[in-house]
Amino acid sequence: MLYAILAVMLLPLLTSAHTFSYRLDPHAEDCFYDDISRAGLRFYAHFTVLEGTVQDVDLVIYAPGDKIVYETYATKERRILFTTEDAGTYRLCFSNRMSTQSTKVIALTVNIGDPLLPPEAGSKAIGVVESSILRITEGLKSIKQEQEYLRVRERVHRDTAEDTNSRILWWGLLEIVLLVAMAGGQLLHLRRLVSKERRV
Repeated sequence: MLYAILAVMLLPLLTSAHTFSYRLDPHAEDCFYDDISRAGLRFYAHFTVLEGTVQDVDLVIYAPGDKIVYETYATKERRILFTTEDAGTYRLCFSNRMSTQSTKVIALTVNIGDPLLPPEAGSKAIGVVESSILRITEGLKSIKQEQEYLRVRERVHRDTAEDTNSRILWWGLLEIVLLVAMAGGQLLHLRRLVSKERRV
């Protein structure tokens, strides 16, 4: 039981998670660095472009020694999951080089570690309770990640719907003004025609 309590207390130290959003300027490339303590850790990253006229960016993930682990181009959203092969500094580089004027807002979640395989798992046998606690914790973590993903998706879709609604409103008002102007113009034209016919 003591090991189960220690496992739950030390679990946040076994994984590292970061979630944030930031602005990526036109023609810019921004990189984020994360030090990986050992090989064989799970590396999970999820990004979504929240704002920008054309909502796409390029992403390249480099392992130590500038080895490309993953790359994608002109992507609006992506989930990446791989196992680290080397210990060292991993680099996530986002590029907005194709955009000439549009600043992009990107939401990024990075989660590194695997609580199902703690560092001392090789030296000691994990008990049933400890293993169950680690599996439950991993399940809760993936539920939390999925909720964050759904929140971001809901925000993007709500912004799109509000933008569409405002465009429809302004277009409708413009149509009303144009119809009233056309009706007024037609009335004036008919009055002139009728007044000319009376003179004849």
